[in-house]
Amino acid sequence: MGLRVVLDAVFNHCGENLVQFQDVLRHGRASEFHDWFFIDGDKPTKEPLNYRCYGPCPYMPKLNTSNPACRAYVLRVAAHYITEFGIDGWRLDVADEMPHEFWRDFRRAVKSAKPDAVLIGENWHDAHSFLQGDQFDNSMNYAFTKACIEYFAEQCIDEQTLANRLNAVWMRYREDVSLAMFNLLDSHDTHRFITLCGGDPARLRAALALLFLYPGSASVYYGTELDMHGGYDPDCRRCMDWGREPGETAVLIRRLAALKAREPVATGAPRIYAQNGSFYLERSSADRRVTLTLRNREFEVKEELL
Repeated sequence: MGLRVVLDAVFNHCGENLVQFQDVLRHGRASEFHDWFFIDGDKPTKEPLNYRCYGPCPYMPKLNTSNPACRAYVLRVAAHYITEFGIDGWRLDVADEMPHEFWRDFRRAVKSAKPDAVLIGENWHDAHSFLQGDQFDNSMNYAFTKACIEYFAEQCIDEQTLANRLNAVWMRYREDVSLAMFNLLDSHDTHRFITLCGGDPARLRAALALLFLYPGSASVYYGTELDMHGGYDPDCRRCMDWGREPGETAVLIRRLAALKAREPVATGAPRIYAQNGSFYLERSSADRRVTLTLRNREFEVKEELL
């Protein structure tokens, strides 16, 4: 069917029931896995908390991937799902809280198993240091997300500021990286975009037009095509409503996806600017131009021959 499957990997931390962590709880420093974690003492304790964990969550101990045995174990896991099940890549959780050296080894292990496997880093900030060709192929582009939230949802910036923000996002990375960035409006970690827009499907659809025409890959969170609502995690993870018929938003997504798959939107150079109260995003090739116009959160897409 032409589909690719990318698994979501959490290699920064683990659950407290991981057998290696449980072994440390039982045997302390005598456990061969003691140095797989960051423990200040013989055994991990929650009160007082004496080991590093993800955020404020003692039930998610942080892995020490600088430990050779721990690193080798994780790299075997990364290759295993490719060689045994043929997955097409990894989305890497909390990627910016792990060492660059580890990700270089990770890339070598994955690309050796499958050269065209994709590596997508989760990074909420500037991912420049991870996108030098030796670690990730792209990163979740939350800078794009924030600009969309401010313009469409919060309505606290105008068209000129939106153009300025998106030009800055485009210029942040090399062109080949920017053309591959993982652009998104929302995810399992955020409010659903339509909820941020006060339930207004028109603003969601205008944002989707920008998502698909902006350089990079367009990520559509499940249920967006059905105008699914949801607040912050876990409310954003409501079950998919399989019985609901797709409507206008789904039709638009199909249209935009078809447009993105061909030139000039696929790889054409972008021109982003604001003029007379309107925002413009142009994608051009040698003989064709596609223009997205935004004004007061309403959109128009125009195709023309040159």
